[in-house]
Order: sequence, then C-alpha cells, then structure tokens
Amino acid sequence: MKIKELFQKNIYRNINCVINVEDSDSKTVSEELDEYVVTEDMEKNFHDFFSNYIKSLYYKTDKTGVWISGLSGSGKSHFLKVISSFLAGKKINNKSPLTFFYDKFKDPMLLSDIKIINSRGTADVILFNINSQSLNEFRKESLVKVFMKIFYDALGYCGDMPYIAEFERELDMRGHYSSFRETYKEITGHNWTENRKNSYSDRDNVIMALKQSSGLSKKEAVRLFGKTDDYSAEKFAKTITDYCNSIGEHRIIFLLDNIDKYRGNKKTFLSELQTTIEHLGKMLRGKAWITVTSREPLDSMAKDMALSIIKKNFSCQLRIPIDNTGAIIKKRILEKSLLAKDYLSLYYKKKKDYLSSSGMFTSEDELIGVYPFLPVQFNLISKLLEKILKTGDFEGKISMLKVFQETTEMIDEKDTGFIVPFSYFYESLAYALPPGVNKIITQACNNRNLTGEDCELLKIMFMVKYIKEVRPTAESLSTLSIVHIDEDKRALRNAVEKSLERLKKESLVKKEGKEYELLAEEDVFSYKTSLEIEPSTGDIVKHLMIKFFGAGPLPDDETGLYNKTKEIFHIYLDELKNYIPYYSSKDGNLYPGKQVIERGIELLSKIAGSEDETFLDN
Repeated sequence: MKIKELFQKNIYRNINCVINVEDSDSKTVSEELDEYVVTEDMEKNFHDFFSNYIKSLYYKTDKTGVWISGLSGSGKSHFLKVISSFLAGKKINNKSPLTFFYDKFKDPMLLSDIKIINSRGTADVILFNINSQSLNEFRKESLVKVFMKIFYDALGYCGDMPYIAEFERELDMRGHYSSFRETYKEITGHNWTENRKNSYSDRDNVIMALKQSSGLSKKEAVRLFGKTDDYSAEKFAKTITDYCNSIGEHRIIFLLDNIDKYRGNKKTFLSELQTTIEHLGKMLRGKAWITVTSREPLDSMAKDMALSIIKKNFSCQLRIPIDNTGAIIKKRILEKSLLAKDYLSLYYKKKKDYLSSSGMFTSEDELIGVYPFLPVQFNLISKLLEKILKTGDFEGKISMLKVFQETTEMIDEKDTGFIVPFSYFYESLAYALPPGVNKIITQACNNRNLTGEDCELLKIMFMVKYIKEVRPTAESLSTLSIVHIDEDKRALRNAVEKSLERLKKESLVKKEGKEYELLAEEDVFSYKTSLEIEPSTGDIVKHLMIKFFGAGPLPDDETGLYNKTKEIFHIYLDELKNYIPYYSSKDGNLYPGKQVIERGIELLSKIAGSEDETFLDN
C-alpha cells in the first residue's frame, strides 16, 4: 500500500493546526470542536474545571481563577476555546457545542455537569489573546486596563479608550446613549462610533450633543464628559459588579490566552492579576471568573517571583502534558483505516522479531499508531519545538501538528515500509531556524564534493544542535537517518561515517572524541544562544532608550550611558514642561492629558535628578 492509502482521513485536508482563540467564524469553530481529541488527561482537566465552576453556581466563593499551563503546541488554546464554547452555550451551525463531545467524553456525569451551566442564569463569555489587546504598541499597559478594554469592547463601547467607554456606558445606563449618537450625527455629519476616538478634539460638538439629547446643562455635560485615569483593580471590580447586578442572575467569564506573552515585568503582571482576581472574588463571590493559559505553571512562576499569595485565589491549576500532543497527532493525522490496520497488523507479525530487536516499534499497536514515523521522533520534535519557541518569535506560527502533517504529505507516494528520516522534518522547520543555517544547507546541496545523503545528514546535525538529549555520534546519527523498516543498520552506519568524513573535508564538521561538531560560524546560532544569556542592565537601558526615545548610538560604559541618558531625559522633561502653561489658560479644560503630562514630569524629574548610576537598575 502507498502511505497515503493508510489513513482514515484525507491527509491533505485543511487542519487548523494553530488555534486562534479570537477566530469566531462558525465554520472554523465547528471544525475545531469536531476535530478535538479528548485524551484521558484532557477529560480529567475538563472535569476539574467544570466541577469547580459549577460549585460557584450554588455556593459563594472568592476562588475564581483558573491557571492552565502547557508547552507551546500542547493544546492550551484549543482547550480554552472549547471551554468557552461550553460556557457560552451558543449553537454552532444549529448544533450545541456539547453534541460534538457525546462520543468523546467517557464520563456521563461530565456531560450532565456541563448541561447544568446554561440553565443557571445568563453569562458573558469573553475570550481573547493578550497579544492582540495591547492598547499601545510601544509600551506596556496595566493588566487591569487591558481587562477594561476587552470588557467594554464586548459591550460595544470604545475599549481602546476606557474613559470614552465609561462615558458611553453612563449615557447608556441613563437611557440617553442612542439619542446622543443621533444628535451628534445631526450636528457633525459623522457617526459617533467612527469618530469617538477623536472626540476630545471635537469637544464642543460633544457637549452640544449632550445638552440637546439629554437636557443637561453645560456644566453637567462637561462633568459627564470629563476624563478619568482611574484604572484600579478595585474600580474594575466595581464596574463588573454594577454590570452583573443590573442584569440579575448574571455572570462574566474572562478567558485569557497566552498570559505569559503580556508585555512587561512578570512579577508586575502576576501581582496585578492577583489583585484583580482578589477584588472580583470579594465583590462578586463567584459571579466573575478569570481563566488564563501560560507555558509556565503558576506554582513555578509564583515561587520564582515570591508571590505565593496569588495561589489562594485560584480554584484549580490545570496542566496539559506534551504527551497530549502526540495523542492528538495520532488521532487527527495518523489514525489508520480498518483495512490499513489489518494490513499493518499482518506486516508487524511478519517482521515482529526484527522490529522488537531493532527497537523501532515495541508492539503492534505502536506500529499502527505512529507509522510512518518512529515513536522517538515525537519526543525529539517536541524538544526541538520547545527550544525554537522559547528563543524565537514563532508563537502561533508553528506546532507539532503542523510539522507532522506537512511531513506526512511529503512521503505520501512512498510504499509501506518507508520510515520518515529525521532530516525530512527540516522542510517544515527551516523558516524557524536561523537564516545562516538555510544558507549552509543550500551551499552543501550545491557542492559537487558532497552527495544528497551528506546534505540530509547535515540537516539532522543542525536540528539536533538544539536537542541536548541527543549526542551527535555516528551511532545516533545513523539511527536518525533510517529510511526503511528493513534498513541494513551496518551498511547505514558505514554510509553515515563516510558522509561525516566528506563533511569534515569540506570543513563543515569536526570530530571531538566520538561526537561530531558543526563548524558553522557562531553567528549562525546567535539568535538562539544569545537569548539564553541574561542581558545586562546596560543592554536593557540602551534598548529602551533607542526604542522609546529615539536615541542614537549610546556609550557602552555605565558612566557614559548614565550621563547620556540624563541628557536625553532633560530634553524630554523641558518639552513636557512647555505644555503646562496651556492648562493654566482660559481654555485649559479643553486640553486632554494633563494628569499624564504631570506624571511624566514627576517621573523624569526624579530620574534626571539622580546623582549616581543606580537609577539604571530601576
């Protein structure tokens, strides 16, 4: 049989390998629910989540946080999206989300528990990715402000500018929002929702529309449209409390993907998250939940940051093992047809002794489950992706599922017996490796002194460079080069050793003891290795000064950097001070941002007034 004929499902079908939690297209969500694989570990995670959530439907609690951790590609986003579908209870293509799981959950009580959720009042389920919700591209925002943004966005208000959203919500609560928008359009000729971000420059028209639509005096209108910079956790919790109470038996659930991707200091955002959940818990007593995903477990992060107090507000911590990804690949891509299972069963029985002694496959089930791959390849690719995702900006662009699907498509016309060599994974991963690697591989493939097998071996060596568990000996490289179940291992070992000799002659590798080391220039690996080195305080300050203040070349020595930085701060301080007279003028109340300017002056004065280099560490 051809390899493409072995599978239960079409291997060329479109599979959403990287889940975007904010993609709400009904076709996409339906496919994601249908394709979801419930392993034993994941069924336990579903059970733990919903058993804790359901308790809050009957008993008051302040433990309303859930932390979901797992390595990149383990399925955190997919799990979070499925949970959100259950909580929202909205039909997808006329089907309840739970109907997709009738044959997936083994525990009937879990199905019953999820059915209870939507019978107990109403709820807003707000699912978002922290990467897409930054209010400012160039600086971090308080986590509370981000929560305010997505809450107001969900209600149709101006989440990008929370003070405008508060103004809109206040009008809505008074029953004047609709008439205000109509009046504003009559006065200006513009739709309010399209022009509201520029509303402070159009302040006179806003005040006029308020007076005409609401019957407010000018003084009352000015006060209502006044800007506030109060983005505290306490105010946020009060806003959510007022909102839920205004509806009745209502809940709100925030589901935040990739919390560890939040721009800024980890300790700061963990502290903000803890404070936010604590205030929501105290005020709403189980009616507001925050669930987040992160590559790192909460226990680990809290311990490192000395923030053990945060755990008291979390009802549960769920972990998604990387083994879960392997199970998903076996089910979604490598699941065999009934005919193929019978065929491979006979194939295994015929070659059982050889397969067992060679260590390729330890059982018939293992062969049927992972062929045409070797079991060890799942662990190796997992470790390689973990390395890539830790040190490169590839989150949301790469996954084990994607790598295995693309590699399977590459060998679709091969006959049964063919084994995917490790070098074949390179094609799916090449763009995630440093550009210098691709250049060396291309040159090697065009080198007349080298063979195609040499080029394939070089690909393997570059990939295992990032997998510390694999030592590049002739033996291990031979194992990774296997291309057939009936491979003559002695002949393969001789061929690999000859390839290594040719690579040595071309100054691409050298031998150190039993291991072979790549001789590529160090800068080929620089973007991987440099990120593993803790940057110095001076490096960080220089980066910030260039990015946010447009500074040119900066001195490397600390004293020179200190003097140059103070000089730049004084320039910006003088510029900010020039704005102050405007606020003291007759029309001073028309100019926005006074508090921001004053805070900027205060901060820059404090830093610029420092008499030593210690401020570089702050």
